Amino acid sequence: MRKIRTLVVLALVALSVHAQSLDFLVSGEYAWYSDERGADAYLRGYWYLGVREAAHVFVVRSVGPGASGERRFVASVVDLGADGLELGDVQGDVKPDEHGHFQAIIDLLNFLSLRKNRADAIGWMTEVEDRWEESDPPYSLYFEFGKAVPLFGFLGIRHESKSGRSYRLVAAGLIDYEEQSGFLETLPRAPAETALPEAPPALDKARSGRVDLGAFSVALDKRWTRNDEVVPGGYWLALRTIRDSQVSVESMPIAGADPDEATAWFLKAMLLIQDDWIDFDTVRIMERDGLVTLAFSLSDKRGVRNVQAFVVKLAQDSLHALNVSAFEDIWLANEAYFEGILESAR
Repeated sequence: MRKIRTLVVLALVALSVHAQSLDFLVSGEYAWYSDERGADAYLRGYWYLGVREAAHVFVVRSVGPGASGERRFVASVVDLGADGLELGDVQGDVKPDEHGHFQAIIDLLNFLSLRKNRADAIGWMTEVEDRWEESDPPYSLYFEFGKAVPLFGFLGIRHESKSGRSYRLVAAGLIDYEEQSGFLETLPRAPAETALPEAPPALDKARSGRVDLGAFSVALDKRWTRNDEVVPGGYWLALRTIRDSQVSVESMPIAGADPDEATAWFLKAMLLIQDDWIDFDTVRIMERDGLVTLAFSLSDKRGVRNVQAFVVKLAQDSLHALNVSAFEDIWLANEAYFEGILESAR
């Protein structure tokens, strides 16, 4: 949890010192997107280096199909305040007729502009319409924005004529300049799909009682056992192994921070610095009874998938995070059971 605390503290300091319209960006964050809007599919990667000489600087990778190969750019965006954003210097090896690759630069300016212009309308998860009246025929794009989502702030884009996303977030992380190979020399990998040897056990409804976890209380049944031998302590559920699911709480000080901004930075941190691989198609963020919940599936290096959920509460100048996790097959086979635990959080 130390890395998480460090990120949140540094982000909040940066937010208070450098209040600007693109202050949702964190220096060192990167994201990869799958772009299937046209006839050819591309991977688009963006790594935000920070502010240099009053411009926001990005390293951009565009990976196309087959012989189209890959192109790389360094691009800057200048914030003109009320006059919008302006594309600054662009350095790279793109050729004039390589429109598929250069689209990554056009997108950079368009996505940042949309995020800036609609900032006041974006909540934990908000569908934002981007209308293109000048096209023939006119059409709308629908962005799934969320103020805790990395980089541009959206999970995906859907064309009005389609039901699924044609442009979607597939990977995100946080690295410093010394770790640049983590962006420049690798491509995002798909989350693993691992078949476990046994069918997931079903959890029938059992009588629940409330248990005290300090900042939170939740409803757990008699299957759960207290375990304080590891940090953080909490409750474990043993079905196939000694710990198939876990419930725990951690806290950190946030004195002086805006509550909404503190929550957003914490949830964004959870998406940026996981050591495993998040399946961003499963990310969901919601608010219920004044508490904000983030949930997603991810796979570890063995290819085993699990679900992580965080419920955030702010009280007494501290941010408290309830973490509920389980192997994904067990969670999905007993979704109402685990959702009931999240809903019981107080």
